Amino acid sequence: MQQMYSQEICESKDKVLIDVNTISKCEVETGRAYKNTAVVSRRRYLKKRVYLNEAISLSSSLKTNNISTFKTDSKLDTQLLSVLKNASNKSISFDSVEKIPLFISCSDNELDETACFNKEMQNHIVNSFRYPEKALQKGIQGDLKVSFIINEKGTVTSVKVTGTSESVLLKNEAKRIVLLLPKFLPGEEKGIKVKVLYSFPMSFTLE
Repeated sequence: MQQMYSQEICESKDKVLIDVNTISKCEVETGRAYKNTAVVSRRRYLKKRVYLNEAISLSSSLKTNNISTFKTDSKLDTQLLSVLKNASNKSISFDSVEKIPLFISCSDNELDETACFNKEMQNHIVNSFRYPEKALQKGIQGDLKVSFIINEKGTVTSVKVTGTSESVLLKNEAKRIVLLLPKFLPGEEKGIKVKVLYSFPMSFTLE
């Protein structure tokens, strides 16, 4: 869902609108609801009589199985660690990551984390936005897609701006707004800090 934002310009009758994905002045949807299910099971153990020779054989077998299980568990732990390390080197989408990045102000906020993120992002864009003067004079408009990565340190990197508009003026303004974002609390996956990819559309429109 796309919402429109306006910037008041006292000296001009033109209205400047920004189209920002999932951000609204009037309301913020919480989303990202999770349901956790705990499964508890019980195993029944059967008591059996075991003769001496069978007991020795069984004991030897159990030791071998325990060693095998230990090796298997160690291998699985190593594989899991490798997967998590690889995940930390790749970016995960904002909608998919287990723990989203947060503005510092959201760490002790009563709002849902996603709602707080959207609210702060909205405020940042509205407060930082300036329609390029030359673009106003030439009546330049256009739709852009803005994306960036919040890395493991909470820093904004890899800012990209694409879209139908070839105007460098509009793209530079969109990039400028993103680069003004503050440092975040980084996102996490399986308890490990990861890179998170965030994107939204921005529409520069004059009416």
